[in-house]
Amino acid sequence: MPETSPSYRALVRAGSVIVPMLGLFDAKIRSGHLGRRAGGNRLVDWAGRSRDPARTLVWLHASSVGEGLQAESVLEELRQ
Repeated sequence: MPETSPSYRALVRAGSVIVPMLGLFDAKIRSGHLGRRAGGNRLVDWAGRSRDPARTLVWLHASSVGEGLQAESVLEELRQ
């Protein structure tokens, strides 16, 4: 697998500084940024409250309704 280009890495670093600053001026950007930062903690909290650790955990990502429907069939096979 090819290594990420230095220019791409530099842009990502710059974005990680710029986006929080843009949140000072735009509530939607601020909300999205804070929501992403808190996402990991929300998953950990959910696991502590609701997850049965005796059952296998599988995460499926679907970026569209069509992919969600495809993932549903995979999930049903895994449940069986």
